[in-house]
Amino acid sequence: AREEEVDAHPLLRPVFDELAREGCLVELPLAPLSHDDTVELVRTLAAFAEPGVVAELGARVWQMSEGNPRVVTETVRSFSENEAWTSAGDLPMPERVRRIVEERVGQGSAVARELLDVASVIGKDFDFGMLQQASGLDERGAAIGVEELVRRRLLQLRGEHMDFTHDRVREAVYTALGPARRRLFHAAVAVALEQHYGDDLEPHLAGLALHH
Repeated sequence: AREEEVDAHPLLRPVFDELAREGCLVELPLAPLSHDDTVELVRTLAAFAEPGVVAELGARVWQMSEGNPRVVTETVRSFSENEAWTSAGDLPMPERVRRIVEERVGQGSAVARELLDVASVIGKDFDFGMLQQASGLDERGAAIGVEELVRRRLLQLRGEHMDFTHDRVREAVYTALGPARRRLFHAAVAVALEQHYGDDLEPHLAGLALHH
């Protein structure tokens, strides 16, 4: 059970609490693999490749997976099936990994998913006001949606700003957007940038040009 999703399933929390009271529950949190363990796993799975390629692959897989063993396994498997990767470019996200991320993203409320879609268009490091304006939601609705996304560990708070917990989540969400919605959201983000930072727009001109 994902810790952040226990409360979303009404039966799980009471069952866990009852098992704990009866002394029948052993909780074993699974942390991500360390960098060294991730590289070792890649080395084991990619024994078919040249040593130099394995070393470079290990570094790229660590960057993509941040120690998630499922992502490590699927990425190396994808590499072995289709070596569509060179040391000059990033590893493409494997289709299996994309489906895992999309399945996790799709389990939330419609409001939370809408906010996540808009956030994927904004990019990295944005504040609540910017996200709320671009989404078109009222402040209360946006706040409830953001709290859900933080609770489910899709977004993380960094002081007054927020960001995706992993850039691969943002990439999967953005890629899943259809062309029409993508254009619509980029236009909304451009307008929100002008409104939100109107008194100090110069630092955001590059982003404004990108979204237009």
